[in-house]
Amino acid sequence: IPSATPTTLPAPTTTPDPALASPTATLVAASPTPTPSPTPLPGAVALAQPEYEKQGPNNCGPATLSMYLRFYGWQGDQTKITEQIKPFDGDRNVNVEELVYFVNNFAGWLRVQFRVGGDIPALKKFLAAGYPVLIEGETDVDRQYWPDDDLWAGHYLLVTGYDDQAQMMTVMDAFRDYNKQMSYTDFLADWQSFNYVYIVVYPTEQEGTIQTLLGADWSADVNRQ
Repeated sequence: IPSATPTTLPAPTTTPDPALASPTATLVAASPTPTPSPTPLPGAVALAQPEYEKQGPNNCGPATLSMYLRFYGWQGDQTKITEQIKPFDGDRNVNVEELVYFVNNFAGWLRVQFRVGGDIPALKKFLAAGYPVLIEGETDVDRQYWPDDDLWAGHYLLVTGYDDQAQMMTVMDAFRDYNKQMSYTDFLADWQSFNYVYIVVYPTEQEGTIQTLLGADWSADVNRQ
């Protein structure tokens, strides 16, 4: 196919009217755009606590998750959770992935995320936004439950509040108390044993808010790094 021969347009014959010419711009040093400051967190938060549930043997994970789900109107109890993820009484451990599995498969109107490397400022952001947080840490028990029991155990807690002035976290402890106060120092020391892991459960339609609160940690890969 022969290529078309370009047409040369004639030069304009009129002289532009100086009155319509754009004025010469005067350069002015731009003021720096202010960076918005993050909204300060309140000094204390106390979320409404769901109905308390005392754990069964080796059942702090299901019992704590049960209380967490009740915060969102769930009607079950820890036995509904153990039926799915810990059907044998001799199973002494429930890991984070098993709790996540239950939420994803048996609480369909809710979503769940878990991350590691948490800290108190991160928990405070969720609490201030209205979300309890489930954490796994350690605890000492007051009696032996089997021969040579070293009185140490992994333990889940549901965090429902904090108070900066008192330097205290408020937690629901399925083993001991529905409204337990822990100093920031003791809380961090117990939490460290499980790499500061935390679980956030939330209504599906609020995932955008959770993504904002997690920031870069929304990426599980970035969080692991």
